Amino acid sequence: MFTPSFSMARRYGKTRGLPTPCPRATLLNMRRPLFHAAAWYCGGVVLGEFQPAAPLLLLTFAAATGLAVLAFIWINHVADVAAMQRANLYAHPARLAALFSARLRPILMALFLVLAGWTNHALHTSVLWPNDLRMLAGDTPRDATLRGRLANTPEQRGNRWLARIDAAALAENGEWQSASGRVLATFSKPPDRGFYRGRHVEVDGVLTRPPPAAAPGLLDQRRLLALRGIHYELRTDRFTQWNLLDTPHPPRPLSDHFRTWAMTNLARSLPERDEALELLWAMSLGWRTALTGEVKMPFMQSGTMHLFAISGLHIGMVAAILVGLLRVLRVRRGRVAWIAIPMLWFYAAATGWQPSAVRATIMMTLIIAGWSLNRPVDLLNSIGAAALLILAWDPRQLFQASFQLSFTVVLALALVLPPLIDRLRPWISTDPLLPRALWPRWRRAAMWLAFWGINALAVSLVAWLASAPIIAYYFHLFTPSALLANVPVVTCGMFALMSCLGSLFTGALLPFVSELFNHSAWFFMRCMMITSEWAASLPGAFEFVRAPSGWFMGVYYAIFFGLGSGFLFREKIRRWTCVVLTLLALFGWQALLTDREAARLTLIPNTPAVFQESFRGGPNLLIDTGPAGSINFTVLPVLRSRGVDALDNVTMTHGTKHQIGGFTNLFQKLPPNAVFRSHAKTHSPYSKAATSWLEQRSNVARIVSAGDHVGDWKVLHPPRDEDHRRSIDDALVLRATFNNVRVLLLADLGELGQESLVHRIDNLTADLVITSFPNFGEPLQPWLLDAIQPKVILVHDSQFPVDERTTKSFRTRMSRAGAEVFYTTRKGGMRVEIKPGKWRIIDAAGRTLWLDGRR
Repeated sequence: MFTPSFSMARRYGKTRGLPTPCPRATLLNMRRPLFHAAAWYCGGVVLGEFQPAAPLLLLTFAAATGLAVLAFIWINHVADVAAMQRANLYAHPARLAALFSARLRPILMALFLVLAGWTNHALHTSVLWPNDLRMLAGDTPRDATLRGRLANTPEQRGNRWLARIDAAALAENGEWQSASGRVLATFSKPPDRGFYRGRHVEVDGVLTRPPPAAAPGLLDQRRLLALRGIHYELRTDRFTQWNLLDTPHPPRPLSDHFRTWAMTNLARSLPERDEALELLWAMSLGWRTALTGEVKMPFMQSGTMHLFAISGLHIGMVAAILVGLLRVLRVRRGRVAWIAIPMLWFYAAATGWQPSAVRATIMMTLIIAGWSLNRPVDLLNSIGAAALLILAWDPRQLFQASFQLSFTVVLALALVLPPLIDRLRPWISTDPLLPRALWPRWRRAAMWLAFWGINALAVSLVAWLASAPIIAYYFHLFTPSALLANVPVVTCGMFALMSCLGSLFTGALLPFVSELFNHSAWFFMRCMMITSEWAASLPGAFEFVRAPSGWFMGVYYAIFFGLGSGFLFREKIRRWTCVVLTLLALFGWQALLTDREAARLTLIPNTPAVFQESFRGGPNLLIDTGPAGSINFTVLPVLRSRGVDALDNVTMTHGTKHQIGGFTNLFQKLPPNAVFRSHAKTHSPYSKAATSWLEQRSNVARIVSAGDHVGDWKVLHPPRDEDHRRSIDDALVLRATFNNVRVLLLADLGELGQESLVHRIDNLTADLVITSFPNFGEPLQPWLLDAIQPKVILVHDSQFPVDERTTKSFRTRMSRAGAEVFYTTRKGGMRVEIKPGKWRIIDAAGRTLWLDGRR
């Protein structure tokens, strides 16, 4: 028997004796329709990211599905009208059709939402027009002149200035053609004051694709900008000509005037422009110039960096102040939204339209509007509405770290926090039969502090548990200190932000009051800085970790939300919960044991350095350090992305600048337990600097020669009785076997060293060879290749210095070597993963280059 539609049952169920269907039978729970709709829509966006399709085809299917949903709604309406006129509900043909549509409609609605998300993603990511920059510019860097409109007022980031330009025309060799797309322009000198958002400009430079990830696990600038709709950079220099095209010029945006005035107002009466003042600008106005690497590192390591993104905390406090002030002025509740909401959006504009600010403003707009209209506010439904609006405008935001952090934390606060507080409050509750009026004052104050502390700790715990995997995935940080630091730092941050807002509200009319607020804000910011630095300096305050896998994050959040919300404690599924958790624990333990058996080697790009991770619980090893300029930009980020907090062993193959120029720079931050180098003499100043550093730490230095061991590696060259004139002929050669895969590391061994190696070692065969390009001669001479017979060759070359580039003759010879050859200049930093029974090589983008002998 078919179940009548929900609207019919609600209208006639009691009078006609029809059964009332349960709302849970529908796929879209009508109690929170927007939350469920957002979930289906997100599923479509994810599908579009991993399964691209033609936008026109998707649009056709989405439109057809939408028309089918409307048709079913119309059929249900006709059936309702017919049922009102007939005693027999099933006598009209439309009623029978409605019975079928009642079951198909939720499925079609879900399918429509999935297709809508998929289609919207395709429309935002596909090339739709022939004048798209991706069609005109291609992947090759080129000199070009660009005309377009400034999408933002240029901002300073470090020693560079950035501006986004919406392209209108592109010229190459003096020929102009129409163009569309957003370009990120970078320039080294501060722009003229006449350049601001909305101006039409003409600028020349090198138009190129943003750089991809330099090594697996590092920041992929190309993908990060693509998620913001930017596919090209325009790199300029001090000779670049910037010209304004619009006359008369449009007025400067009001938000720019407000930010300039606000920064001046917040600095009033403060003695100097110090770090605390710049951080106040960053926290209250979104001025990101202050957030340099050294300044923000203590906040990142203590898990409190979120305070400097204009987010829900800032927007919520601004909204609370506005609503409270309007109610004090006796503005009617229904009119509060008409005043508060536009001011919230102005604040979002004044802070630079940061995505986190826009998301929080949308959420607060929905909440204030519902409160003004006397409508009950459901947090989950508001989350769904905000997600739908944001993703309908730009579905690419779903894959941004800030979006994922914001909505995951808010969802956790909505689902997990209330049950947790309900469990914690009985611990500090008093006798419920004792009236509150009989409590002494000290007890009331103590209870208020206890409840506030419980709530603050619960919020900190839930937010930390919800955000920890995402932070580990994107930033490779695990911050237990956030549990301790968040409560005092967020409290100080709230007072600092309140002081800033008070200064801005009173700055024009009551300047002396504004100065008091400025000093108060500066004091609380100093408290934040001191607390964050103290928390980051605690033992075990933070650790660098490898990015968790996708399946781990999925299982983690399923357990977190299931247990936190109490869903998995339900009586009907409690036993199944125990069984599944036990199986997951066994599977996780097995995966951990398997991971310990894997050997991983990472070739660090733009350097000859190779990093070997801990194998079967043994020490890690860094082979060479690279030049000094690559330490902060490449070597340290790679080590941190692999979860390295301390270096066990370091090996110096020989003493040239390209090999060990950054020795002292690296070891000031990551001092090793042992440093291995050969006995061969060298006159390199970089080797002398390293030797001087080691002489001060005699327990660290180790001298090795052929026959010795460095961790899992055996030294093959140089022998103790050899000392060549060129240091490259004395470079250390290492060989190791991981899970029956033999790896030979030649460094940039010169020709004389290669001859010595072939004559002395009877069996040089290896499955994998890693080599660098020497500054004299070529590596892997034919006789050495015949002796090794490798399956794969990884060449550690670089564009600079010039003598480290591979030559055309070498590449031609390698193409005939009978082995797969990969170059770091083409593939970026590569990682070798050797597991029992199989091994593979992946490039900087995470794509598999070679697997078990199959490319």
